[in-house]
Amino acid sequence: MKQLTRLELPVHMGDMAGLQHLQQCLPAGLQELQLGADAGSEQDEGAIAFGVIEGEEVLQGRQQYPLELSHLTALTKLTLSASVPLVSDDELPATLLQLRLRQCFDLHPLLGLTKLQSLALRPSTIPPRRLQDLTQLTSLTSVKLFYEGGYQQCGEFTHWSIQRLNESAAVWIQLPVVSLGLYEGSGPYEGGVFGPLTVGLTKQMQKLAGLTSLTLDWPLEHAVFAGIGQLTHLRQLSLHWGWYDEYVGTRWTEHTAEQLANCADAVLHVMHGFAALPHLQELCWLCDEDRDLCLSLEGLQQSLEQLGPRGAPGSMQVSIHELAALVEPNMEEYEY
Repeated sequence: MKQLTRLELPVHMGDMAGLQHLQQCLPAGLQELQLGADAGSEQDEGAIAFGVIEGEEVLQGRQQYPLELSHLTALTKLTLSASVPLVSDDELPATLLQLRLRQCFDLHPLLGLTKLQSLALRPSTIPPRRLQDLTQLTSLTSVKLFYEGGYQQCGEFTHWSIQRLNESAAVWIQLPVVSLGLYEGSGPYEGGVFGPLTVGLTKQMQKLAGLTSLTLDWPLEHAVFAGIGQLTHLRQLSLHWGWYDEYVGTRWTEHTAEQLANCADAVLHVMHGFAALPHLQELCWLCDEDRDLCLSLEGLQQSLEQLGPRGAPGSMQVSIHELAALVEPNMEEYEY
């Protein structure tokens, strides 16, 4: 046990009392620790099979048995799953360089981590007014923030509003955000209905000079795509815009000829915009939500090559059905 430098413990909510005893027995030389049923996942972006545990039960359980890890003076990497959310009385070692949290009820334990370089919050359950506190951690070089369509904080569930997103975005630009994700496609909630993300939010994203990964599962205003095309540091991009099922599938007869022509031109503008991103390496564009078909970067490039000059934005030479017939063979199954 004393020779261990890396340990994974599949802790569940009912194991908190046992964990409190066990953590006192952990070897001082431990360098990496993962706690929780989903802690083995090495990725932060993309589909992750974990359940965000809500309600007072998990919060009370964690407050009754806080983490006491400050004695692990060699620990540099810590991952906590949704079953082990961070709470105010947790004690973390000041030696931490990397921290991945699946749920966070309080930032207080983080504020003493002056050496912390990398932080991932998924889902991000921190109100904008508290997210500001992370700017105190001057050693941070990488922050990943992921929002899951709803807002879980201390057992509450409140949908994200445009106002709250904008308040958070005002803090994003003060942090070294390298990865941003809006998951679970419900979208912002305003006036009793779900609406699309607005172009104002992408203007804030454009200020994130270090942003290399972006996921937008929420509905988008068409004007948002122009802003995404300005994110020139992106290496990974995943988004939902089901233009295929909206304008080509069963609902296409609901649109006028002018609307269909404008849609074809809008799709071509987006395709060329994504193709022009100089550092983009991975693309997952969900085009057909009815059949779960997406367009990869390779599929997009092949489609543009096949279109040739006729596919230039603004040329209005390609109908939406011609475009769909050409793009469809280059689409692939979307993986949730």
